[in-house]
Amino acid sequence: MTEDTLKLKPLSTQESQTFLDLIYDDYTQSMLEAKAGYPDASVKQYSKESIDEALPKGIETKDNYFYGLFSEECHARIWFAIEQDCGIDIAFLYYIHVDEKYRRQGLASEVLKQFEAMMKSKFKAEKICLSVFGGNHAAQALYKKLGFETYTERMIKSVI
Repeated sequence: MTEDTLKLKPLSTQESQTFLDLIYDDYTQSMLEAKAGYPDASVKQYSKESIDEALPKGIETKDNYFYGLFSEECHARIWFAIEQDCGIDIAFLYYIHVDEKYRRQGLASEVLKQFEAMMKSKFKAEKICLSVFGGNHAAQALYKKLGFETYTERMIKSVI
């Protein structure tokens, strides 16, 4: 599998729905691993509400897109939206997921490179924005390597 054989393209409706189902579980797990100190049931509820707020019409929500990185099969997936911020179009990358068996092979980097090229050529977005959990050091290192800069940080402290 080489970069030349990997192409970022839209997921089908069924693939998008399957990916959304994975996002619900994966996002909840990521929040639990972040150890924010919330009870598990609260995290599950918050995760679902957060995603539902961003996607009120599910995969049919306007200006939201689900793409996959394919060779013969899909190896990685992204969910992003085109939004307006201060009068410019930005691409907000909500989620990136690389299948377990393809991790640590440079696919996340390849997805992001193709995503950036697509934002310039097809969507005409001027900026790409994303969020990352504080404890996800591998993702933070990847984003920094690809030119992302920290814009804001959200901190939390348990008081009980």
